[in-house]
Amino acid sequence: MKVLEHSTRRLVLTHQPWGWWLSGVGGMIYLLLCLTASRPHDRSFWIALSTIIAPLSLYATFVYAKTLTCTFDKKLGSVSLVRRNLLGSEDFLCLIRDVVSVELNSPPFEKGGF
Repeated sequence: MKVLEHSTRRLVLTHQPWGWWLSGVGGMIYLLLCLTASRPHDRSFWIALSTIIAPLSLYATFVYAKTLTCTFDKKLGSVSLVRRNLLGSEDFLCLIRDVVSVELNSPPFEKGGF
């Protein structure tokens, strides 16, 4: 979790899951390498393997690579949470007085967490 803005009025936090983005890009690079760099008689094995790895890496990118932005605004008295990925975004807004607690959990498959 990274602090984008910290003042007496606002606190803006963000989390960008670079591991998931890199897995998606890595899967596509692996597919391209298998198509171009392998020898012709070995190519069928590597293409079969990449047909499993490439869709899984794309699925991980589309589903799990969500950028989270959380904004606490004292002046407006609100908390805003925005989750964005390649498929769209989800926006949540509530009043600060309705927030009982905030819990930051480590996302699955990532070390270090927030």
